[in-house]
Amino acid sequence: NKGEGFWVLAKKDCTLSLPLFSYKPLGSMRLSNAEGLLLYNDATLFVCDKDLVRILDISDPTTIHQVAAIISYNAHNLTLSKDKKTLFIADDDGGVRIVDVTDITNPKYLTSYYLKDGGYDYQAYSLQLAQDGKKLYVGIKNYPKTFVLDITAPNKPKLLTILNSNNISRSFAINERYIYKADYIDGLYIVDAKSSTITKRTNIRSWSFARYNDHYLFAASGDIGVQILYIQDPLDPKVVQTIATNGFARYLTFSSDAKRLFVTTSKGIFIYALSPTM
Repeated sequence: NKGEGFWVLAKKDCTLSLPLFSYKPLGSMRLSNAEGLLLYNDATLFVCDKDLVRILDISDPTTIHQVAAIISYNAHNLTLSKDKKTLFIADDDGGVRIVDVTDITNPKYLTSYYLKDGGYDYQAYSLQLAQDGKKLYVGIKNYPKTFVLDITAPNKPKLLTILNSNNISRSFAINERYIYKADYIDGLYIVDAKSSTITKRTNIRSWSFARYNDHYLFAASGDIGVQILYIQDPLDPKVVQTIATNGFARYLTFSSDAKRLFVTTSKGIFIYALSPTM
C-alpha cells in the first residue's frame, strides 16, 4: 500500500533498513496563489496567498476557515519570532513586512524593511530565522544575494551583512553546521553555515524544505510532489519516498507532534495525517 514498507539503503559496508511513512488526506482549502505557510499553533495556520496572509482555523481539517487576514504586497514566505509575537513576511517589492500578531484575530502592522544595495532595490522571497532568534536571513528573488538582518528590536531591523549566494534559494533548513538551500532548477545546495561557501550541490529539485527530525527532511518538489529525504549524513541526502500531491507542491510544515503534514500547492492548502511505519 502507498506509504507502507521499508526502503533498504546500502551505504559503505552496512545496510540500513529505513522506516517509511504512511499518510492520508484529512482536509483542504482551495486557494489560487498559496505559497509559504507557518503553523502558529495546532489550531492556527498562516498561509501566504499573494496580496494576503490568511490566518486559518485548522482545528477541524474538514472545515478550514479564515479568522483574520494581513494585507501584503505579494507575500511569498513568512516566519515567526521566537516569542511568537512578531510575524516577518517576505513581501516581494514590499521588502520584509513586519507585523505584531500578539492577538492573531487583530494583527497590527509595525514596519517594512526594504532591501537595497548599490542603488538597486531587491524583492524579498524567502526567510529563515537564525537559531538564536536575533538574526533573519532574507533570500532574494532572481538574484544571488542573502540579506542578513538584526531583528533584536523587531520594529527596527538593521542590516548586518549581505551574503553572495551562487543560487536563487527559496527557503532554508538549517542544522548545526549546514544550511540547505532549495532550488527547483539547479537542485539542493548544501552550504557551510560558518563560511557561507557551497559545500555540495545535489540533483534533488525542490521548492522548499521542512525538517521532520534529525534523520528526515521533507521537500516540496513541485510536480514531483513531496519527497522525503534521509539526512543522517547531511552531505549525502537520499530520496527514500515520494508523496503525490494535488497540484504543484510549493511549501510544507508539520504539526507540533509531527502527526500532521501541511502542504501548499498550486491548488490550495492540504492537510495529511502522517506516521512512520515501524
